[in-house]
Amino acid sequence: PEVLMRGAEIGAIVVADEMNTGLASILSGANGLWDNRRRISVPGYKTVVAHPNFLTIATINPGYMGTDELNEATAERFVPIVFESDVKIDKIIKSHFPKIKKRNLDLMKKTFDDMQKLVRDGRIEEKSITIRGFLVAAEATLNGKKLHKAMITNVAHRARDLDDRKTLKNLIQDNIGNE
Repeated sequence: PEVLMRGAEIGAIVVADEMNTGLASILSGANGLWDNRRRISVPGYKTVVAHPNFLTIATINPGYMGTDELNEATAERFVPIVFESDVKIDKIIKSHFPKIKKRNLDLMKKTFDDMQKLVRDGRIEEKSITIRGFLVAAEATLNGKKLHKAMITNVAHRARDLDDRKTLKNLIQDNIGNE
């Protein structure tokens, strides 16, 4: 809250990363800063009036464990920008690890695309796909780990649902084998 109050006073751009991990009682208390009032009274401090340049950008990752939906009153104070899941995993991996073997990159892309199809078909949950897992797997291959093992450890094992995990292990086995 201190960063938010100070940012409001000086006209900063405040980024509330993963805002849906915050306590609803704290977030709703700041609603006056985010609507046309542009002010809130903070007990024991003062009334904070938002500078005209003050802006809050809130990011959320809906559906992640440990997160909640924003309450309606808070959510209504923000303009949603939705990023569609047209992820180009090969470009993401290549930008982080330009020395990755082309064959590994192609197999990872195929596996990622197949995972997205499993989501569309309702066979696994979307949250079982993790870009971070693919990046860690790619890095592991650069450090000598076999692609199959890197993908099982860093992609399949990140799935919390045991059936999804089994499905992903089978997909990796089918796409990559034991290389």
